[in-house]
Amino acid sequence: MLICCADSCERILKYNKIVEKHELTLTALKGGTDSGQIAIFSNGKQTVEIKTEDLSDGNGNIFAANNFELYYEKYIFVDKNWQKNGFPVGWYPDALIPINSTVFHGENKTGDGNVCLWADVNVPKGQIPGIYSGIFRINDIDIVVRLEVCAAELPAEITHKSIFTLNGEHMAHYEGETSKKMAKAYNDCLLRHRVCSAIPDSDGKTSWADDVAEYLSRGANTVNIPSPYAEEKNERYGNTPDYEDLLSRLIQLKEKSIETEIDLFSYVVYYDWMIDEPFYCSYVKRRRRFRSSKLACP
Repeated sequence: MLICCADSCERILKYNKIVEKHELTLTALKGGTDSGQIAIFSNGKQTVEIKTEDLSDGNGNIFAANNFELYYEKYIFVDKNWQKNGFPVGWYPDALIPINSTVFHGENKTGDGNVCLWADVNVPKGQIPGIYSGIFRINDIDIVVRLEVCAAELPAEITHKSIFTLNGEHMAHYEGETSKKMAKAYNDCLLRHRVCSAIPDSDGKTSWADDVAEYLSRGANTVNIPSPYAEEKNERYGNTPDYEDLLSRLIQLKEKSIETEIDLFSYVVYYDWMIDEPFYCSYVKRRRRFRSSKLACP
């Protein structure tokens, strides 16, 4: 069995050759997070088993193992690079599956390319700063985990703008549902990593503007206004609005701003799709007449 520890930004494709490295290095502020990856390769078929332990700074201070969240990475096949940005086609890591899941489809078994683990670490605000280390065991192989906890504390308030879109069609395909409960689970997970996400369409029980206000009350600081579709609507591209819907959302935000005495337009970002890796479908050609529009509350 071959094991390679890597940072969270490395794309470890399923059939890429990995280089052995048995040390996972992480750094985070108090109240912050960091992530890393552990790639595993074996020609033989084995079920991956991982055991974690508390980390220690050597001075009697402990970093509890339950501050780690571990996942298997689900691979998907990308058969064409629509963006022509140089990335190869192939099997890319995508969804994260908790290691304690009761259902797997080969994500935890070696013998067919790489198995990849994703490790999230959440540092409590009261953690004593220092360098902590310990051992995680993968089957019968030990890897060293080193975590530097910085003295600075990350403020709870999210100040930077960000948007991670939620696609209703993808959610339905991979999760089997598109409920607001499911969308909220995604939103909450992203907020834990200080990333704001698209707000799902209303389920009829509350208005979209009500959902915006509720989402901002949970700590988000970005409201997405998606660009309308081009000549014809295509559900394959998610919950893409038409121009009438765009105008309706702007009016709702104005009315909700007056009701709450909060300028909701100050949270607005207007986005068009951007992608930095191969994607599974082509993009429609978009009109640009709203690109220069000012989303100011009249």
